[in-house]
Amino acid sequence: MTSKDFVEVGQVAGVHGIRGAVLLRSFAENPDIFAKGGKILLKGPGENLQEFILESSRPHKGKLLAELQGVSDRSGAEALKGRMILVHRDALPELEPDEYYWFDLIGMEVAAPDGSRLGVLDAIIETGANDVYVIKDGEKEILAPALPWVILSIDLEAGVMTVDLPEGL
Repeated sequence: MTSKDFVEVGQVAGVHGIRGAVLLRSFAENPDIFAKGGKILLKGPGENLQEFILESSRPHKGKLLAELQGVSDRSGAEALKGRMILVHRDALPELEPDEYYWFDLIGMEVAAPDGSRLGVLDAIIETGANDVYVIKDGEKEILAPALPWVILSIDLEAGVMTVDLPEGL
């Protein structure tokens, strides 16, 4: 298995109580990734991955309060604080056609319809109406609305997104 087989979905943000409960900061839109009985991996020092099974998980003050199998006291939970949470890509929900996970898009080459390079998709800004793709080429930055008439195609295998920027961008 390679690192591309796994996706960061959160971070151990803290501990709660004396029985080993942890607070998780989720990056995932779908909370089902943290359902009881689910498997997560925590990335430790030296890229070491340690698997845990979720015994419980529930919302708590903007985070998730979780109990992990094998973690039964505060010191065990403290040792996990700050670690990134990963899941296997296969554990992610199926997407509809023309839907993409952000982590698959970020880092893609971005080209104009004529094939000329515009830069690399560096970030995605979530707005109320539509997402905005931040395309960077050195110091130059382009903000492209993620709309069907702007984003012409996305080729995940080739790692290329083709965009037709509106006048003025």
